[in-house]
Amino acid sequence: MLLRIVVDFALFTAVFFVPWWVVVPAALLFSFRFHRAYEIMAVGVVLDALYGLPIPAFGGFRFPFTALCVVLFLAGEFLKPRLRVRGW
Repeated sequence: MLLRIVVDFALFTAVFFVPWWVVVPAALLFSFRFHRAYEIMAVGVVLDALYGLPIPAFGGFRFPFTALCVVLFLAGEFLKPRLRVRGW
């Protein structure tokens, strides 16, 4: 439990100090490491608040990082039982 809190704090701190293209793969690893990592979606909301811009190609969609983090969460939950990773 303490490890999850420390990693949560590191992930949310990284949102403010590290480029988004480093935070998103870290969030993916976080989703594989911990059971039901709902914090990833909160990271997506914070990333959208900081860096999110409307995407004209998608009809002005304003929440690309939130959508990406929801997809990462769902992919992690779908793939986790199907992967054999030891030592995590």
